[in-house]
Amino acid sequence: MNTNSLRNKISDASDLISFLQLDYFVLSETKLDSSFSSPLFELSEYEVKRRRDRDKHVVGLIEYVIKGLICQRLKGFETFVSESICSEITISNKKWFCISIYRPPNYTNLCTFFDEINFSLSKASTKYDNFIVM
Repeated sequence: MNTNSLRNKISDASDLISFLQLDYFVLSETKLDSSFSSPLFELSEYEVKRRRDRDKHVVGLIEYVIKGLICQRLKGFETFVSESICSEITISNKKWFCISIYRPPNYTNLCTFFDEINFSLSKASTKYDNFIVM
């Protein structure tokens, strides 16, 4: 979900997530930086697992996981230029590779963007059978 600045919309995001009863989700365009601590964005049933902050005026991702869901970051699979978070999620004893990736509208180098996605998915395909691409 694109939030276009999470700091102004955390209660809206919380309401939507509670209504949808999601186990795992990633918000994009958080527009956060290190001056915003993660506890400001905690939701009662969820853990903030990861953030990819860049600047409080542009992009950024935040990953939420319902408490109790097994999830670990796969930093070695993440892209370098594009915003992405890669994680391994275990659901019913099955491991899933999950990549959340965001391309800002002004990022016009589509070849690099898709090359990065291809790199991540190709690398993951040697280890995982189940994929979630967001």
